[in-house]
Amino acid sequence: METRKAVGRSSGQELQHSPSGIAWLLAIGLRYWVLVSGVTSIVVAISVGLTLTSRPMYEAVVRMLIAQPQLSSVTAADLPVVADVIGATRARSIQTHAEQVRSASEVRAALDALPRDLRPVFPARASAVDLDVSPIAGTDVVRIRVRAPNPKAAAALANALADVHVKLAQAYNQSAASQAAEYVRQQSEEEARLLSKAQNDLLEYHKGTGIYDHTSERAAAMTRLLEVRKQLEELEVTLAGVNASLASLSKQVERQPSSLASETVQKLEEEAARLRAEQQSALASKRELLSQRTQVEQALRRLDQQSYDVERLDTEVNAHKETYEKLAKQYRDLLVSSAARLPNVSVFSPAQVPTLPVPQHRFLKLLLALIVGSTLGLLAALTLERLQVSGNGPR
Repeated sequence: METRKAVGRSSGQELQHSPSGIAWLLAIGLRYWVLVSGVTSIVVAISVGLTLTSRPMYEAVVRMLIAQPQLSSVTAADLPVVADVIGATRARSIQTHAEQVRSASEVRAALDALPRDLRPVFPARASAVDLDVSPIAGTDVVRIRVRAPNPKAAAALANALADVHVKLAQAYNQSAASQAAEYVRQQSEEEARLLSKAQNDLLEYHKGTGIYDHTSERAAAMTRLLEVRKQLEELEVTLAGVNASLASLSKQVERQPSSLASETVQKLEEEAARLRAEQQSALASKRELLSQRTQVEQALRRLDQQSYDVERLDTEVNAHKETYEKLAKQYRDLLVSSAARLPNVSVFSPAQVPTLPVPQHRFLKLLLALIVGSTLGLLAALTLERLQVSGNGPR
């Protein structure tokens, strides 16, 4: 008896001081092979029992296409606010559709739509239904997978989920399109009011100025200005000649001797008087032409300002008209979209009643049970070995 205890203590001390590696674990497993085998057998038996007693599950799959409708050509650069509103009527993201199908409200609605004999197949709580909804990467497709022990029930619930979501998407799109149409209608009415005001302002401006064709008016003013400038140039030449003649005549009078006959002096004075009269007449004509030139230049400046005002008013009219036409077209498109009741979600691959259950992977489960059982058995053996070593150690 003492010999066996000594051997046990010696063996325990050797295991305690040996390196903790694979060889050490194997030694523990061989020492307590009965315990390890027992735990492994229990785990394997439980796994086999659960596998054999579990009901087969059937999987039904539905695929839905999420379309991206294009309602109009209005962009954010044209009508930024309206473009944002219209964006609400476009299809939501694929991920959003998937989350909505998974929501408890849609699952509950689909369960309520099932025949009464199929409802007991599924749990009472919508969140407990074996359901997977996910978008297929790189596509506009959402896949719905439903698992149930009854193949007919699995297919029925998958199709019911798709039908419920299609109807809800249709209602959402119709409501969003109606709201957007109402907003666009209000904006178009406001734009029509601004367009009418701009047109009235332009008409009143024409009436106030009395000019309806600024191009012809300005052309006539430019022609008159050129004529006045030409007349001024000719008058300047005439004045220069008169002044030169007066200067020459004055010099002749100064050079004449005092004994010159009075008749000759009288002729020179008469010629000087005539030239002075011509000079005064030319100066008066020059002042008149200068006044006319000033008036024509002022008229041109006034016409330029009026042309600018008319162009500004025309631009406002054209801008309001263009915006109004875009809004009117957008409103018609939204009315058609709202009345069409066309959903942007459609089922292109409905669920079929599955004929084969979902593979249970029995071999994989058995292998996993062996791994888990062996691990638990080794842990139990290690725990027992530690307890023995602690009990046989020095006190």
